[in-house]
Amino acid sequence: MGFVRQPNLLADLIKVIVTEDEDIKNQITLATNSQTEVKPEQLASLTTFQKNLELYYEAMKDQIELYYERRSRQYHANSGVKKTQVISIAIQIKSFASAFLNSPHLVSGYYGTIAKRFKDKIFNNDHKYAPYYGSALCFYRLESLFRNKTIDTKYKKLGYHMIMLARILSMNSVTVDYLNSSKIEKKSEDFIKKLKDEEKYLKLFELVISVIEKSPLDLSKNQFKAESETKSLIDTLNSLNLLSKTNQ
Repeated sequence: MGFVRQPNLLADLIKVIVTEDEDIKNQITLATNSQTEVKPEQLASLTTFQKNLELYYEAMKDQIELYYERRSRQYHANSGVKKTQVISIAIQIKSFASAFLNSPHLVSGYYGTIAKRFKDKIFNNDHKYAPYYGSALCFYRLESLFRNKTIDTKYKKLGYHMIMLARILSMNSVTVDYLNSSKIEKKSEDFIKKLKDEEKYLKLFELVISVIEKSPLDLSKNQFKAESETKSLIDTLNSLNLLSKTNQ
């Protein structure tokens, strides 16, 4: 006698929700994530902040075309977009955390690990968008300088530390204003202006390299993951009295 499966009304229950509202769709995806295999970066791309940040990038394409890729392979089929112009969520997190959280020593590793490290410190709904764009533009400028050999690639292993130093030098301050304040928005906009001016951003990175060269860091190392190394760079910068000279 064969076994006959009895229907389990609870297990066989299927809930169908039909809606054209993108926010409702996103809320459903976020709420049911525990039962699905949605990657953290896919979830991040659904938030309102992420969508608005993408729109901010769109509005900033007056001189430099950067594309915020909040969805994986978003611009893959667009032949008019170069890979170097695309800022992924991972790059955004690393650049922002380095520049505005002074944490370049914490941005190595897998996306999920990095995202957990900065949970509640990044992509908050009340944050201004300019710091995010500014840090990404700094990444883009630095990568371009490495590619065309304007800056020796031996410094590339300190790339995110360089982004931190560039932000500090540009804003004339190690500490950062509240990320939801009008002050940080204005300072970030000034940072962006410097990064759009070739003469100014070249001078900025020259100062960054001078700090690295005069620091006690062992440049023969392949990785710099210690908080003490980040502190050493900041201490060196302060000892050189460069902050008061940056904006002259």
